[in-house]
Amino acid sequence: MSKYFESYIRIAPFSHSMWRANEANLISAVPIEKPLLDIGCGFGEFGGVFFNTNVEVGIDISQRDLDIAKGKKLFDKLILADATNLPFEDGTFASCISISTLEHIKDSKKVICEAYRVLRDGGKFIFTVPTSDINNHLVGAKLFNKLGLQQLADKYTRMYHKVFMHETIEEKNTWIQWVKDAGFKEITTADTMSAEHVRIFELFLLPAFPSQILRKLTGNRHIINFPLRTELLTKLYKSLNERNEIKMNSSNILIVASR
Repeated sequence: MSKYFESYIRIAPFSHSMWRANEANLISAVPIEKPLLDIGCGFGEFGGVFFNTNVEVGIDISQRDLDIAKGKKLFDKLILADATNLPFEDGTFASCISISTLEHIKDSKKVICEAYRVLRDGGKFIFTVPTSDINNHLVGAKLFNKLGLQQLADKYTRMYHKVFMHETIEEKNTWIQWVKDAGFKEITTADTMSAEHVRIFELFLLPAFPSQILRKLTGNRHIINFPLRTELLTKLYKSLNERNEIKMNSSNILIVASR
């Protein structure tokens, strides 16, 4: 359960490591056939932790991130491309994966259609996205609501999504419907976070802020890691997951759709 977290915490802050490790734990149970396309591969952080073998193709809209990913030698080919207009022939890939990318794209429904197009028959599109359910669990918004300050609660929620550059935040059922509309036949979903996960994620954003600034400025998070940090945060992560194993909600979801 903590394998991915222990790898992530060495290169990323706790909030990010917790979120990604929960996604990775669930995705690890999904058979991923080759060739594989990583849509929104970024600078290769998730891929570097998750994959044991090379990924055939990664695409992203940031040339800077692609240049960093190239240095990790994880991808056979990296292409600067728009996810709403993939530069591949129909039926090119056996699998597509996209980790927390679609929420940053306005026309994310079109990305799902493009994934369907470039997949072979029987191919899988595996992706994760936060949903509008996360709005019900944000600490700041809940605090303002308890104080009767609805406008401030709404403003806090809008600011949260603005900070994370979210363009598309929809209900879980909306994402599922978009997947069906694209033509996918078999669809499974899993919730990756609980209310407590979201609360802890939010509380740990402040100490994560410097690493995010450094990432923007230098392309590297520059995490100062040491054995005690890894040990303590891994214990926190394990305890958090044990307490919330049956309390997951749809704040963030994994969708596996088969063509």
